[in-house]
Amino acid sequence: MAIVYYRLPRQADFIRIECEDENVECVSSCVELKGKSGFVFAPFKCDDAHPIIIMRDYSWRTQSVKSTTPYYIKEELTKSYEKIEAERQQYACDFSKCKHEIDEKHFSKVVLARYDDVNYRSELDMEATFMNACKRYPRMFVAMISTEITGTWLMATPELLMSETGGVGHTMALAGTMNLSAKQYGFDNPLGSGLDHRIVWSEKNKNEQRIVADYIKKRLLDVSDSVTESDVYTSRAGNLVHLRSDFSYNAGSNQSALIDALFPTPAVCGMPKEETREFILDNETIDREYYSGFAGLLNVDGSSQLFVTLRCMKLLAKNRVRLFAGGGIMPDSVEADEWHETENKMETIKTCIATKKM
Repeated sequence: MAIVYYRLPRQADFIRIECEDENVECVSSCVELKGKSGFVFAPFKCDDAHPIIIMRDYSWRTQSVKSTTPYYIKEELTKSYEKIEAERQQYACDFSKCKHEIDEKHFSKVVLARYDDVNYRSELDMEATFMNACKRYPRMFVAMISTEITGTWLMATPELLMSETGGVGHTMALAGTMNLSAKQYGFDNPLGSGLDHRIVWSEKNKNEQRIVADYIKKRLLDVSDSVTESDVYTSRAGNLVHLRSDFSYNAGSNQSALIDALFPTPAVCGMPKEETREFILDNETIDREYYSGFAGLLNVDGSSQLFVTLRCMKLLAKNRVRLFAGGGIMPDSVEADEWHETENKMETIKTCIATKKM
């Protein structure tokens, strides 16, 4: 039995899906999604072990996010100093490879990912973790996906890959990352004061966002005769903020071609897309699996809503998880800063983890 919980951005309720294993279809590329419908979960790179899965003929029901406060984890097992140093050195090595390619003008941007395995003393409660994420991150797409093929994943992502309804499509360019300071927590908070203490972006972040926006617009113009772009603005995702611009376009019959053109986005891959994807697959130390893929509804009741799977964790055992994060390497990137950015992104999900009550 495949089970999915998902909560769309700024919604009070979530949807629970149950799908018999025989109704879980596998395909090996985005173009094979043409004419398909259901809940989709795709990896960064399709292979025999990590296909795109489509859940069809599923049962579903709407539920409210539980108002009770789940039990938060307080029993994380500490890793050895040697283990931490080995991970840090490996990331520095991977960063150096990326930076060399950028300095040689082979790429304008490449996204470097890493993961961190975390062990706990008690068994994890995935449903409570999902509820925590829904309450902590009202602006994000939050999902827990558990299938025999993929294993169990949980995500809280700020990035829309694409949505289409009524002949109109939407997507976004999302890039650049900064931490909010304590005095800025009221920024873009529907439940707070809304006070906006000035957020100043570096040229590195602004350049990164412009590269991403230009790429998205070019891809859209390849498949649509009308594309509109918004001004750039600051968008909040938990205690992080990003630079974002929104696009609308005329949605046609070439939906699967559009998905294939947009994915993987520059936020998870780089520029140019195919060259950086091959570089990542050949040189990045980790296997991303379903991290930096996409998930969501495809052609259900006349609409689609797919989200890039960022801020992810995978359940490895009853008391063990793997946290994923990445960051865009640019000409003026600093290795220590990029490492700390991945640490901050991992905290998005890590702070939601809950154990089962004893």
